[in-house]
Amino acid sequence: MSSVFRNLLIALCLSHYLLSAQSPPNQSSISVPNNQESDSQTKAKHLEQELQAKDLGKIVATGTSDIDTSQIKKYQSSAGKISTQMLESSPSGNGDIGSILRILPNVQFDNAQNRSTTPGEIDPARISISGGLHYQNNFQLDGMNMNNDLDPAGSADWLGGAPGRSQGLAVDTSLLDSITVLDSNVSVAYGGFSGGVVEASTRKPSKKIGANISYQFTQGNADPKAFSMTNYHLYGNASLEGFLDSVSQSYNDNNSPIFTKHLIRASLESKINDKFGIIASFATTQSFIPLRYNSNISTSQATPVDPKDASTYKQTQKRQIYNYFLKGYYDPNDSVRLEFSYTYAPQFDYRFMSGTRGDFFSFDSGGHQVGLKTTWQNSAGILTNALSYSFLENSTLLHGFEHTKYWIPSSSKNWGRFSVFAREGGYAPTASTQHTLSNKIIQDFNAFDLGFASHTFSAGLEIGYQYAQFGYTQDYFFARNNGNQKQMSQAQQSLCSGPFLEWCDPQKAYYSNGVEWTYGQYFGHLELYRKANVDLHNALASAWLEDDIAIPLSKAGEINTRLGVRLDTDSYMGKSTVAPRFSLNYITPAPKEFATQITFGANRYYGRNLFAYALKAKQNSMSVGIARDSPNKDWYEILHSGVQCVGSNYNNSGKTDCITTYKNDIKFSKLKVPYTDELMGGISQNIYEIRMQAKYIYRQGRDDIRYVRSDYVGLSQDPNYTNTYYTYTNEGKSTTNIIVLSLSHDRALEFFGIKNYASFNVDWTNVERNFVDYSESASLSQIQDDDILWEGKVVAYSQRPASNFVRPFTLRLSTTHSFNIGRFRWLWNNFFRYRSSHKAVAKIHTAGTNYDRCATNARWCPTQGYNPAHNDKDQFIARILKGAFTWDMRLGFEVNVWNQNTLFVNVDIYNVLNAKNPTIATTNYTGTNSSPTIVYEVGRQFWVQVGYKF
Repeated sequence: MSSVFRNLLIALCLSHYLLSAQSPPNQSSISVPNNQESDSQTKAKHLEQELQAKDLGKIVATGTSDIDTSQIKKYQSSAGKISTQMLESSPSGNGDIGSILRILPNVQFDNAQNRSTTPGEIDPARISISGGLHYQNNFQLDGMNMNNDLDPAGSADWLGGAPGRSQGLAVDTSLLDSITVLDSNVSVAYGGFSGGVVEASTRKPSKKIGANISYQFTQGNADPKAFSMTNYHLYGNASLEGFLDSVSQSYNDNNSPIFTKHLIRASLESKINDKFGIIASFATTQSFIPLRYNSNISTSQATPVDPKDASTYKQTQKRQIYNYFLKGYYDPNDSVRLEFSYTYAPQFDYRFMSGTRGDFFSFDSGGHQVGLKTTWQNSAGILTNALSYSFLENSTLLHGFEHTKYWIPSSSKNWGRFSVFAREGGYAPTASTQHTLSNKIIQDFNAFDLGFASHTFSAGLEIGYQYAQFGYTQDYFFARNNGNQKQMSQAQQSLCSGPFLEWCDPQKAYYSNGVEWTYGQYFGHLELYRKANVDLHNALASAWLEDDIAIPLSKAGEINTRLGVRLDTDSYMGKSTVAPRFSLNYITPAPKEFATQITFGANRYYGRNLFAYALKAKQNSMSVGIARDSPNKDWYEILHSGVQCVGSNYNNSGKTDCITTYKNDIKFSKLKVPYTDELMGGISQNIYEIRMQAKYIYRQGRDDIRYVRSDYVGLSQDPNYTNTYYTYTNEGKSTTNIIVLSLSHDRALEFFGIKNYASFNVDWTNVERNFVDYSESASLSQIQDDDILWEGKVVAYSQRPASNFVRPFTLRLSTTHSFNIGRFRWLWNNFFRYRSSHKAVAKIHTAGTNYDRCATNARWCPTQGYNPAHNDKDQFIARILKGAFTWDMRLGFEVNVWNQNTLFVNVDIYNVLNAKNPTIATTNYTGTNSSPTIVYEVGRQFWVQVGYKF
């Protein structure tokens, strides 16, 4: 499609300039049919009003003023804008940006985002826009980038660090003035995405002095006898008793049978005078989840040292997000504004591993962002300069331990029932950080006439520097549960004393099957992860130029066209990209109340190459295995000896005091930059205050990043890496078709003293992708794009439907009603959403599998749906998840207590009908299992908020 796409853009550009250059005789200014103002006149008037008020407006992500809203509507660039009023009137839940976006069309969510087994979690929701990958969106806060490119699709790993976050800062929506989602026909002022843009604009001071404080609460208890504000739905034969006895497991497996959530928000603002204003705010979301520290299973080791409380003792995990925000502006004169902002938004996720007692670790994410923005109205137009710095992290910190050990139970190691081990410790201490320094300058030029067309140019330049690193923050010893524990002799027992007790235990140990180790145990082997780090530097630059042209056609209406090009380069991959973008709009000559707009667009968007590709490539080399044959030998002395072990069985190698160095198993090489080509067409119709829109988006994604095994792609062995290593390639591709229909109005419809707002959206999405994300290893069949059998039809592997972030059909209806009764102002908000049934991909056959043993043992028989005529192909069928309907509601009131001092109360009810809506439990489900794990989403849930403001 690339050459066709390029040629189409060239043809459109030529015709565009030929049209705009032709000037009819004796026409020196733009005439507008039906006495309507031209787009350029509207911009000029808007700008003049803004400057006269000494309020340059909220600066949106491009750095320009509010007049961009007209462009967004004109070219149908947005999935929607969530205003302050909508943010305040909608159920806010955990208060994250991702969750509130559920009211907008063309936004899809992670399958596991709202599962009923984990209502205590508070992570920002992962989202997909226009069928794109969740980590290829561009999140902006006041025009400053807040994308986490460390490892956004990564899951928590014992040794590889904290789970990934695509949204770098977990910003609470109470800090925001508006959120706009750009999903098609996106201006060249935005880069670094192949999905969509989420631009969040923070609040600015508007009162002489004002304050707001509130407290919000919800909780849940799955015990039917207990009080609960949350209804749990367990799927199928899931055991309620087993769920109530949930144990702390890995990052993706934790349940929340009991939890409490607390949200506290406070802000203080002052518009001190016409030139200076400041706002400060604080918000925190806290969740507490008590979980058993040991499993209650009948197969647990029954020994004299197994304590009674091992089956009941609980420890509390914590999830915490904090937002500290400060913003101020100063107007030195009527044409200049200085704006400073600082955001500190850390997230702490405290966990423990089952079989441990008192040992916690935390996943620390989020970070700092500081910005200084200068806006200057000059003779040429408006110049905006934004200088910003951000620090983001995905790190793991230890609390109460330094190393991890798996002990055999004994009288001194008597707390564990994880299989037959008592654990100490948890995840490895890692630090993964990202520093970004950036300066962006944009000049929005005044409109000028050329022929009978009006041109409005915008030019921008951005330069930046990034530093990213991953490392272990201390020497970390890991004594695994794979035979590293050794039985001591009586002579060795006498050596286990003093400083050596850290790695040996002279007490009688009780091994599996009733075997006793009379003289205790010691660790004969462990792995040392050395304090070290791998890092990279990235210098980046972008430049763009855009021309927005209005061409009046007298009584035939008006044509608007926007032509732009964006250049990006960086030193990380050493690649430079050129992204042309073209938008065309025709407005009929009807009055504004009945205007019709037809829109077309052809655009290219380049995404980002993530730092994970390089940082993961050198992790193995930071570890070393150490073996010893006695409990009184020091690990570091053996390490410094440099003696290499021979073979894998250290104790039989003849050299028991030795080390094993590891080769890296991931090889990094320079990659292309993934991109998406987009074609879109849309129509918009006004009927008085009502606006109806429809648009179709077609996208082709190419050069996406896949994780592959070296021998699968024909790479030869490399002596510097393991025999079979992994690497990243640009073999990923996708095809997306989207249809969006929407109905909305900007002003309230008032009936009988009740103000009513409503928006109705429908979208249909179809995504075909030959991979899941960069963290999933591709099979040989996927790499070769072999034929498979999907639902009885032979198709290429790449034509298999996507497994996550895609519900084919979604209907959304949002209504808000407000009215006054005496001193009370009442609010009733409803959000109805229907998501169509979904085909979960299930693999039922691997190519070439032989079923000869089926005749004697049913376990070797093929899964129902298998077609023997296509035994040479992988075979997949659909597991149908039924459609899901939810109704969320907010009921609230506020009362003027005294002199604009206002008390407010909100009750949020999610899933009012307590519907049982099925979803897939695993976040990265790929359709490689015959039975995807099905769970329900959260049932009815109540939240209560009480606040005070003036």
